[in-house]
Amino acid sequence: MKITVKVEREFDYPCEQVWRLLEDFGNIHWAPGIDKLEIIGDGIGMIRRIHIDGLESPIDEVLESRDPAAMEFSYGIPRGLPFPLKHYQAFSKTLSLSTTKTLVQWVSDCEPDGISVEDGSKLLINTYNQLLDWIHDELQRRHA
Repeated sequence: MKITVKVEREFDYPCEQVWRLLEDFGNIHWAPGIDKLEIIGDGIGMIRRIHIDGLESPIDEVLESRDPAAMEFSYGIPRGLPFPLKHYQAFSKTLSLSTTKTLVQWVSDCEPDGISVEDGSKLLINTYNQLLDWIHDELQRRHA
């Protein structure tokens, strides 16, 4: 069985400003709860190793593609996924809706690992909504 989830949100900021935040794969210091962030490598194939207090092992997110012209990137999590899921792949795209409005999409594919497709989908939707909240909060901080 496969889980596919798509979450999107509009932001009241120009697309270039939103993309500037998201395109720097190695910099997610704006996301709360990270105790330590290690960057291994550079460009496609780089790993952002996220250490979170209470997790047994760090989360390795590997950049698989990045297209600045299309304002999109993809990544996988081959190690440390803190959810009962496996074969996780994610894709993010930033789209201009107008000069002051942007749509951010987050899509993932994975397989449940001991939970139902429905529970796995809910878990991912909640996670992406939290991530989009953090993106909103950081954009507000940067433009206050």
